[in-house]
Amino acid sequence: MNSHIPPLCRLPPEALDNITYHAVNPLGPPKEIVPFLQTCRYINGALSFYQPDDRPPPVYSRIFRFQFDSSAVERRFGSGAAVSSAFARQLKENWLTLKRLRKGDIFSETLEQDFCVPIDIDTAPLPHTLRTPNGFYPPYRLSHPLITKHTRYGLSFNIVLPPISHSAKLLYMSRSEATPYIVPDNIPANHNDAVAQGINWVIATREDFEEFNAHKAATPLSQGNWDNHDEEDPLSGQLDADWHRWTRCVNPWDTRPLAASYVLGTMDGLWYGRMLLPDPVLFFRVVMGAEFVPHQPPMIISPISLNLREYHCISPEVPVVVGGNVNNSSDDGLCNAWLGPAELSERDGRLRIEDQRTGRTHYYALYKPGKPSIHNEMTCTMCTGRREQEQKEELEREERRQRARAGVEQVEEDSTRVEADADPSPSAAIQGGGMDDLDLLNVQTEMSAALGISIDSMLVSELDDDGSGYNTCTGVQDIIIVGETLPRHGQAWHHYRFYGRVRAWDSLIALVRKPIHDPTLGIQIFRGYVHGGQTLVGNWRAYTVNPGALPLEGPFIASRIERPATQGPPPAPISAVPIP
Repeated sequence: MNSHIPPLCRLPPEALDNITYHAVNPLGPPKEIVPFLQTCRYINGALSFYQPDDRPPPVYSRIFRFQFDSSAVERRFGSGAAVSSAFARQLKENWLTLKRLRKGDIFSETLEQDFCVPIDIDTAPLPHTLRTPNGFYPPYRLSHPLITKHTRYGLSFNIVLPPISHSAKLLYMSRSEATPYIVPDNIPANHNDAVAQGINWVIATREDFEEFNAHKAATPLSQGNWDNHDEEDPLSGQLDADWHRWTRCVNPWDTRPLAASYVLGTMDGLWYGRMLLPDPVLFFRVVMGAEFVPHQPPMIISPISLNLREYHCISPEVPVVVGGNVNNSSDDGLCNAWLGPAELSERDGRLRIEDQRTGRTHYYALYKPGKPSIHNEMTCTMCTGRREQEQKEELEREERRQRARAGVEQVEEDSTRVEADADPSPSAAIQGGGMDDLDLLNVQTEMSAALGISIDSMLVSELDDDGSGYNTCTGVQDIIIVGETLPRHGQAWHHYRFYGRVRAWDSLIALVRKPIHDPTLGIQIFRGYVHGGQTLVGNWRAYTVNPGALPLEGPFIASRIERPATQGPPPAPISAVPIP
């Protein structure tokens, strides 16, 4: 060994990678690499981001996994994105994104792309999510397209910007919850005290108000530990459904099964929240008025309680048909949670739906956390269709293999008869424009042999590594939600029954609330999306048979506080609101 070679340059690249990795500060850009790059030509060549084969050294991928979260990548983009070179390039892009975000430039051309970084968060980037100096209310941006195209981890995708109204509702409700509801002194302490005083009607006690104040409907996501990368349930997983809704629900005319924008069992459980009720007279005065009056109409807060159960229509069962008025193209049935006139009854873990229009009876299975699904791959029509498609694709792959093998054999046969009369290197053929398909296949074969990769595995890798795999078939074709107000909550805020449905395309949830004892309370329709896997945000409106009417309406928000739903005796059947 030459004595004039510095000891550091005698280290293999793997050792240099380890030294560099441990020298990098976890809470800042990897600027510690710069002194290494300036040491000498050998170390610069070993650690330089730009390599002759366009594959950055593995240390950059390790730094990415250390400083940022990678658990969401494979779930959302497929295995083709979770590779070392993609992580290395994303490391550079993420730090450029953080730099742009800290500038607070709302007119940046990359603002939509920068939006992708926060929703990949599990715990690692939490130290970087500091409040900006200009607060939460920057100036309005200029108009921009709702659908934008982006590239992450080497894959292109579209994003539909989510409605800003949902963020506004979350912010408004969180600020509202910062001030507790004032508990009156002249009401019973609890319901036992109310009964002792001879009060047998619906009344909120001090205990009910204290419970209402204790629960926050605008529940933030868990913070976790920034240096924990081994969690079985990563925080970013709570945002996977939101991610799929933003990236896959682009074209409303694109029909597909229930997508990954809804996690099965999401609505199962006890939900508690609040809704804003406007003054009816002032509300319609504003709606019908020619001028907009700020801060009108005044709104009052009313608690809402929903003990919900989730039922699935699992193939080969046939789901109940969608409601709505076939004679009115603007009525898709949302006013009745996409259900027609029907009777719903629960018994022994099944939901029985008697469709009054078709005369058919449909059965849905109760979702229970941890309980095996009744899904059967042999009888599921979706699994059968998938197997037929896979068989068709396998035949196409086999044809490609046969053609590839035939081409290799022809190349080998020709190479024994023909001698190269010029530079035989692949680069000479490419530069001279003389490389045809057989030449290229020959080069690929030689490279694969040197790397120990067969033609078959190379073809399978090219076909399978497309990032298209998102879900495993569950057989779920439709989701119906039923429930009621718990007795203790009903005695405080009135007793209600609920029924609803999940829209398969984008997981919009519609729930109809019907009073059990007092019909003068009216019927309301709640519709909204679940955010972060735990908070339902949307609007409610009074029931009307006319989808174009302007009834009372307001925002609501609720978050799950118990899971699974509180079980009790089977409730009485509930009739869906008939559609004239």
